[in-house]
Amino acid sequence: MIKLEKDTLGMERFIVLSKQGLKDMAKELEASDVISFDTETTGLNYRTCQLVGVSFCNGEKGWYVPLGHTEGEQLPLYFFIDTLRGVFENEEIAKVCHNMKFDYQIVTNICGFDIKGQWLDTMIAGWLLDENDKLGLKHLSKKYLDYTQIEFEEVAGKKARFQDASILDAGAYAIDDAIVTYRLMQFMAPRLEMEQLTKVFLEVEMPFVRVLADMEMEGFTLDVDYLEKMGEWIDGELVKAQQKVLELTGKPINMNSPKQVADLLFEELKLPIVKRTSTGAPSTDAEVLSIVAKKNEVASYIHRFKKLSKIKGTYITGLLERLQDDGKVHGSFNHTGTVTGRLSSSNPNLQNIPSRDKETKIKTAFIAPKGYKMINADFSQIELRIMAHFSLDKAMVEAYERGEDIHARTASQLSGVPYEDFREASRKKDADEPLSEHDLRCLTLRQLAKSVNFGLIYGMGPQSLAMSEGITEKEARDYINDYFSKFSGVKKFIDKTHSLCAKYGYVRSLTGRKRRLPNIHHEQFKYVASARRRAVNSKIQGSAGDLMKLVMNELYYNVLPKYGAKLISQVHDEIIVIVPEEVAEECKEAVADAMKNTVKLRVPIEVDIRVCDNWYEGH
Repeated sequence: MIKLEKDTLGMERFIVLSKQGLKDMAKELEASDVISFDTETTGLNYRTCQLVGVSFCNGEKGWYVPLGHTEGEQLPLYFFIDTLRGVFENEEIAKVCHNMKFDYQIVTNICGFDIKGQWLDTMIAGWLLDENDKLGLKHLSKKYLDYTQIEFEEVAGKKARFQDASILDAGAYAIDDAIVTYRLMQFMAPRLEMEQLTKVFLEVEMPFVRVLADMEMEGFTLDVDYLEKMGEWIDGELVKAQQKVLELTGKPINMNSPKQVADLLFEELKLPIVKRTSTGAPSTDAEVLSIVAKKNEVASYIHRFKKLSKIKGTYITGLLERLQDDGKVHGSFNHTGTVTGRLSSSNPNLQNIPSRDKETKIKTAFIAPKGYKMINADFSQIELRIMAHFSLDKAMVEAYERGEDIHARTASQLSGVPYEDFREASRKKDADEPLSEHDLRCLTLRQLAKSVNFGLIYGMGPQSLAMSEGITEKEARDYINDYFSKFSGVKKFIDKTHSLCAKYGYVRSLTGRKRRLPNIHHEQFKYVASARRRAVNSKIQGSAGDLMKLVMNELYYNVLPKYGAKLISQVHDEIIVIVPEEVAEECKEAVADAMKNTVKLRVPIEVDIRVCDNWYEGH
């Protein structure tokens, strides 16, 4: 065991090079109540990277154990696993990491450890303490500890790999990470308590880290044949679209050239310019093409070409490129990716997979493995139900208690048209029956009511409503004012949220998590107005995110294990589970019950839930 010259934040540092040294370190770790650790790897893909080394800290000392450097004396992985298993799986020792999800996936995948004991993640703690700031370890070290860590390039050089750095240099760098992580948790713990965030940290966010980690490792099975056949079909459709444009215009055009497309549509065909780019040129983006496609046949084929090209590149080629050797895509769910507390998704971004494209039906390619069924469960209007919960608006609460269509009830309240007329119009539309003028008016009014119901959560004003619904700004303003007079509880809730945010500088979500909005005190009113909108949105969306986490925790720890079922994805208000087909129906009922009853709101929670073979069937 080599002792490094300089201490870090009051702790001695050691490089462990012998089996006896590893045993001695393990003994000290086993005698500790809290330890931190950090893994060093050859990459960021936990399924394919190799373990280079692991650093530890027990609050008094820091150690680095080299395991996979290209040169130098180091320990064999098997001996590390045998010696440290008792530490990692000791339920009496709390484990601290910075980005625990990744370190858990590494030691689980490579070492087969199950990390037991209380999990503590300084990245999550940092996010709870300041969701608007950066969360990198080096940044938090400087911010909270006033300690500047060395950069990776100083250890390995700009182009070098970590495993190629000398063990002494790499060890000094790695041990610093473990020591800083330990000290950060010591610093953050009392601040979490002071801001009344300890409970949400320990009881909601930390259990949720394992849920996300295992969900990512489980992955989503892909039907490769379906994607490949759909790609071939799209190739054929792209050729047809190009040929039709050639026939109609008499000349070839590069449909991937915005300038050539703009010249054709707006110069030669004289179509009206919808909007312009930042440089002043006529825009040919997807929104513009969808508008002009309704007015001109050439434009419709260009729109079709661009739409199918994007589907092919992003959702077929893109998915196939991310396919792993187990026939699945293993996306990444970012716990701290949004300031509201909602999850974000990447590699691939499952939130962007098209739901309504009836030609390609991309979600058909996401399937249950052989012998399994998929359960697709979607909260019904959860954000509006949370609005009713907080506002206690009489009309909203009563509508949900009666199981009514909230948008039809809103439209009825504002127009004086009987509620039953809206339901009948919707029924006829769903059944493809002929619609009367009155039916069409009811459907238009319901859509307007829906826009207002959801728009208020996002801070939509008269101008935005007018643009989205094709009405005058005065009509939109009158409609919103009428809405607030009929749903006065909603108006009181919004006003109260604004005033509380102005008083404290933040709002709290359902679990007590904070959303800090410093611009609420800005000198310029436009920034204050923006902060007010975000205050309401954060209260509602943040609480929806909280509810989703609480439900997923309940499913993961208490419900799904009874059926051999597993969480595989969470998108928007949707939870996706795979379950052995013989217990699918029974599991479906248990999932629905957990979603409805884990969190009790002041209005009933409803869930749309289906057993299916692929994601598309679940909608």
